[in-house]
Amino acid sequence: MTKSVSPIGSSSSASIEAIRASARQLIESGVNERVVIHAAEGGYTVDKKGREAYQPSLKLPSKFIAGTAGAGDAFCAGVLYGLYNEWAIAKSLKLAVCAGAACLSEPTTTAGMQPLCHTLALAKQYPFTEDLLGKTK
Repeated sequence: MTKSVSPIGSSSSASIEAIRASARQLIESGVNERVVIHAAEGGYTVDKKGREAYQPSLKLPSKFIAGTAGAGDAFCAGVLYGLYNEWAIAKSLKLAVCAGAACLSEPTTTAGMQPLCHTLALAKQYPFTEDLLGKTK
């Protein structure tokens, strides 16, 4: 029987320990290469060799956020774009959190999406939230 681990703590925010445990559980259950987990706090990944990375989300002002529809899909698209282009996973996660943030700027699922350079520029415009692993910049 498989033990279930919830990545959401009692405060309705993601717990990095629970995210890591969930990711390890998925790897042990047979994921072939990599697990990527998205939460409002950022993106986490671990591969079969145990290499992990975490990218904090952007600290956006409340007036920036017009809607949340599609932000998770935009995050996923950022990861996939980076993997397809053979970027380092840290760069892929950075694009992913920026793409998710861009999506938040409009109420629809696609209106906030911008060209790659504008999307990545969000990381220069807004600071990152707390690094839960203490390893990323």
